[in-house]
Amino acid sequence: MPKRTRQHILETNSRIEFSRILPKDWVFRDVNPDYGIDGIVEVFDETGNASGGCFLVQLKATDEKLITKALRIVLKTDTGEYYKNIVLPVLVVLFHSDSKRIYARFFDKHIKIPENQKTFTFELSGNDYWGDKLVETVHNKLSFLKSVTDSAFRNKLIEEYYKYQLLSNFDAHSNQNNEVKLKKGCRVKHDVFGEGVVESVTEYYLFAKFDKDSMSRKFLPCSFSEFIATKK
Repeated sequence: MPKRTRQHILETNSRIEFSRILPKDWVFRDVNPDYGIDGIVEVFDETGNASGGCFLVQLKATDEKLITKALRIVLKTDTGEYYKNIVLPVLVVLFHSDSKRIYARFFDKHIKIPENQKTFTFELSGNDYWGDKLVETVHNKLSFLKSVTDSAFRNKLIEEYYKYQLLSNFDAHSNQNNEVKLKKGCRVKHDVFGEGVVESVTEYYLFAKFDKDSMSRKFLPCSFSEFIATKK
C-alpha cells in the first residue's frame, strides 16, 4: 500500500500553517513546478485592493526538537544563487513541528555563498518567529522595493523627456501661458515629474519644485501646457 513519508506530511503541514497565519488581506498561491520556490504571496489592502506588493516563499519544515539546530536551514548552493537573481524578495519560512511555530526571514541578496560547495547554511534566529513584528517587516520590505522601482521608472521617464526636448525644435515662445493659468505657489501635476509647486512664472519661463526632487526645474513656455493646476 502507498504510504506518505513524514517529510511529505511536514511539507503539507507547513503550507497549511503558513496559510493560516497570514493576514486575511494576503493571498498565498502555490507555484508549480517547484524550482526552489513553493509559492507567492500577494498583499492586498484592508479594502481588498491589490497593493502591488508580492514576495516569493520557500517553505521548510522540521521535527528537530532543539530549536537552535532547527533554525539552521541547509540550502543548495544553486538555490541560493537563484534567490539572489530573482527580482522579487524570497521569504524563507520554517515550520517547527514541535512548537507549531513559524519562523521566517528574507533571503539577503548580498549574502556570501561559499564557492565549491553543494550546500550552505541559512540561519534563522529565535526572534524570527511569525508575529506582528515580522508582518511589519514584510510591509516595510515591500514598501521599500516599490519606492525603488517607482524611482527608477520615474528617472527613466525624465531621461526620455529631456531627450525628446533636445531632439524637438520647439519655439520657446510658441505657447505662452495663455490657456494654463499658473501662478507662483499653486500646486501642479505633471505626467513625468509628478506633483509639485510653482516657484516662479513669467511669459518666458516657469520654475517648479516637485515633491520627489531636491532641486527646482525650469520650463520654457512651450512646456506650460504640460501642467495641470491641482489646487492653489
